[in-house]
Amino acid sequence: MRSKWLTLTFALIILSTFIVASAPAAMPEQTLTHVFLEMGAQPERYVLHHGGRTAQVMEGHRVGQWTDELRQALGLSPAQREEGDGLRWSASGWWGRNQRVELIVINDEPTKRWIQPYVSVRINGRGRPDAAFFRARQRLVKRLEQQGIAPRLHFSIQGYQQLQPSNKEQWIQQAMKRMRAREVEALRTAPTTSVSCYSPLFPDGLNTQGGFMNLQVAARMDPLHHRIAVTMGTPIITIEY
Repeated sequence: MRSKWLTLTFALIILSTFIVASAPAAMPEQTLTHVFLEMGAQPERYVLHHGGRTAQVMEGHRVGQWTDELRQALGLSPAQREEGDGLRWSASGWWGRNQRVELIVINDEPTKRWIQPYVSVRINGRGRPDAAFFRARQRLVKRLEQQGIAPRLHFSIQGYQQLQPSNKEQWIQQAMKRMRAREVEALRTAPTTSVSCYSPLFPDGLNTQGGFMNLQVAARMDPLHHRIAVTMGTPIITIEY
């Protein structure tokens, strides 16, 4: 009887280990939103941003046509072309009532025959990221991949917290602790504190003078509304804070 219980216990341990190991990891956007809310912050806006050059090289005269194909895939309005130091195409549209999508494609080497244009896509939303946001994320990733673009996503969430100005540093440190983050470099002034960190919870990142980072947490005094504006972003904050 004892051997049967030992065998059953061992089997349950193996099964539970398999279940934990096979469970999908939380997306960075889910983790950041969870901590933001757990810290008592009230979300007001969020941004999901892709930015980078195309992996594929194309002839310069094809960029306009390629941009039109991308903006159609994203369901945006016809692109507007502008000339300056280079050529720039921009288009925008809405995914549902809450998410504005903005596309920018730049050819900054218009005199060259073969180029890799820079592509920026932003999803701007209001309030708390919900199921519609994650559907939009999935849609964006799919459309980019269909156009031969490897998604490089940056996510930022911003809102406010009813804190005393003297407590903004403490708020940031508590948020970092929840994400097991260590400081890489920081900017500290009287109105604003912004800390760049490394956290094992987030996969991507970039190298700075201080080292490798993949998380930013910022808090700023908002005297107009008598509150503290708080922002989190991975791997960096891509909205004004």
